[in-house]
Amino acid sequence: MSVELMENTPALMLALKDKRILIVSDLHFGYLKTRDKRLIREMLEEHSSKLLSLLEMKKLRHLIICGDIKDPIGKPSLLVMDAINRLLEKSLDYVERVYIVKGNHDGLLQTIISRKIKRKISIRDSYKISYEKKKCLIVHGHKKISNDLLKDVSIVISGHLHPAYSIYPSSLIVKVWAYFTLQLRIGDKEERILKWLVIPAFNSAIWGLSLNLYSDGYISQISPFKTIVKILKRNFLLLDLTPLEETR
Repeated sequence: MSVELMENTPALMLALKDKRILIVSDLHFGYLKTRDKRLIREMLEEHSSKLLSLLEMKKLRHLIICGDIKDPIGKPSLLVMDAINRLLEKSLDYVERVYIVKGNHDGLLQTIISRKIKRKISIRDSYKISYEKKKCLIVHGHKKISNDLLKDVSIVISGHLHPAYSIYPSSLIVKVWAYFTLQLRIGDKEERILKWLVIPAFNSAIWGLSLNLYSDGYISQISPFKTIVKILKRNFLLLDLTPLEETR
């Protein structure tokens, strides 16, 4: 399995022997709070077009939305529901199936998906991919992962944190990819090394948390892991894939 971060776009592609999968996270449809429906519609169309353009360019088998396809925790407005269903329906012109890994904003999601496309939309709490006797686990990241789910997993891909980077002394905050090497305790005795990749928010209006400013202890608290013994390495990449030096 190879992991390709898409340049200048908060999306990644997993290439397996028999399929290619596009992964995005945190679309947060309905994030913009205004009475101006025209403005809301324009933003929804902008994000939908950006994702559909990616699907059109790549020959893909599946699309995985790694949580928070919508922003309202409950049922969204009719405008937002319509935009979600149109995006999913058009996505199925390019992929065989869409998987939505539920996030903390995805309450009642099952009730708003159109019956017309429901059989090709899979909503689940996590998604696990096997490759070369190893496993990749995809979660939203708002819940702690059980030890059983982490068995044989070598890399975890999540969203939720909306990773960003604060550039000192300019106070500029930029959206980034965050990639950690962790020493985890699994169960009472077992310790092992695991990679953790955090996807930046696909929604262009959301920047997020400047992870380079936080201690290892705090990142462990907000991570989806129950017991991090040590963060061995932190890597941050701009959306154009330029590596950033850590400023702690």
